[in-house]
Amino acid sequence: MTRGIDIFNGEHDRGIDFARAKVAGIQFAIVKATEGVNYEDPSFTTNVDGARAAGMDVGAYHLMRATPIDMQAADFIAAISGHGPYKMLAIDVEDVGGPELSSLGKEATTDKILTIYRAIRAAGYTCAVYVYASASWLRSLIDVAACRAAGMKIWMAAYSNDTPDNTDHSADCDMWQWCSDGHVEGISGNVDCDVLYGAGQAAQPTASVAVSHVSVPSGNANVRTAQQFYNARGAALSVDGIYGPATRKALIMSVQRGCNQTYSSGIAVDGIWGPKTEAAIRTLRPGDDNSAVWPLQAALMAHGYSVGGIDGKFGSNTESAVKAFQRDNSLTVDGLAGRLTFTALCK
Repeated sequence: MTRGIDIFNGEHDRGIDFARAKVAGIQFAIVKATEGVNYEDPSFTTNVDGARAAGMDVGAYHLMRATPIDMQAADFIAAISGHGPYKMLAIDVEDVGGPELSSLGKEATTDKILTIYRAIRAAGYTCAVYVYASASWLRSLIDVAACRAAGMKIWMAAYSNDTPDNTDHSADCDMWQWCSDGHVEGISGNVDCDVLYGAGQAAQPTASVAVSHVSVPSGNANVRTAQQFYNARGAALSVDGIYGPATRKALIMSVQRGCNQTYSSGIAVDGIWGPKTEAAIRTLRPGDDNSAVWPLQAALMAHGYSVGGIDGKFGSNTESAVKAFQRDNSLTVDGLAGRLTFTALCK
């Protein structure tokens, strides 16, 4: 049994003395990375770096919401990329401010959990992945058997007078959050306290994965981020940082989905750049914030251009990337992503 904590910025924005917490017996910290869409915990990297510097094992979690699940998966993977290794990753499943996830039903909620889980595996992470929920949710609102069958572990929240010193929940879960009002040296105020049963699974986060082995990251980091984005949406790319035919097909399919979602184009999502797809393209410009911007940003990154994050918002970083791509491809440098720019991106 190993003792740990899970933390997020909302409670612990005053700073944490991880070294003192480690001396007090805390062996791991699971840090909030993202929530829903377009939110990264502002203390994520600070907490990860602090815990690791103190010699703790580090985990990261995503707070799931009812927003588009493929975007949530992409945000989580983008946020945790480059900050590993991780002892574990987790998907936090609970209502926030009202009956949000609980109103979806057991099947829909479980499907969302497994979508994020599959995206994590497709991105190359082989460490343990947990679904976190209360004991009551695990009984009635989450298909625990389906999660376990997929390879997930269970992180159960259950509060009472029980403590790890007098109670063993290893038959019910792989990790137990036994209180939310714990007191740990080095942390002011209350903190969530956990115990991990067994030896756990060694951290093996990677940037790319093959069918039978984990490979060393290669190629361009921006291309790898785009490949992870496409894998979170159902592609099965090798995350190798190299723009090739498979990545090009995934890029085109992403653009096609964006057109259908934003403009109700009704075009086939087949990964083939043809007249119907070209005709569905509409010009994107700075200030746009819609489902067509995500594929644009991913496409730019697939060609090696940094956009500062795939967030669906056409801001200054995306505009600069568009202009750089246009300049490098002998297009009119206007910062607008129209049919000619998309045609070049889809080559």
